[in-house]
Amino acid sequence: MYRVRLVKPVAARKRELEERLASGNRSNEREYKILSKGIEKLKVDYRSGVHISQKGHKKAFEYYRRKYGIENLWKLNVSRDWRMVYTVVTDGLEVISFILDLTDHKRYNKIFGYK
Repeated sequence: MYRVRLVKPVAARKRELEERLASGNRSNEREYKILSKGIEKLKVDYRSGVHISQKGHKKAFEYYRRKYGIENLWKLNVSRDWRMVYTVVTDGLEVISFILDLTDHKRYNKIFGYK
């Protein structure tokens, strides 16, 4: 079992979704389920996603490097239209996936420079 952490904006979004669901607002239930599904996949295997090369995806890599100072980038197709972007760090003993973003396909295409 691997550890999974959320960067502050993703953690805040998760809390917001949980609060809405707790109050009976189900409008974002699908997003919450997709986020939870991605977290569970990464707990089982941080290699559930695809490693993103710096050369092939410069725009996205630089976006996340500037924002979070990452050294590697991965993406997980959580559903047909949702992507989870994460980085993997290790201290030699433990591997931790840091979820940087959960985005719909439209925003993902924009970040990664796809048409």
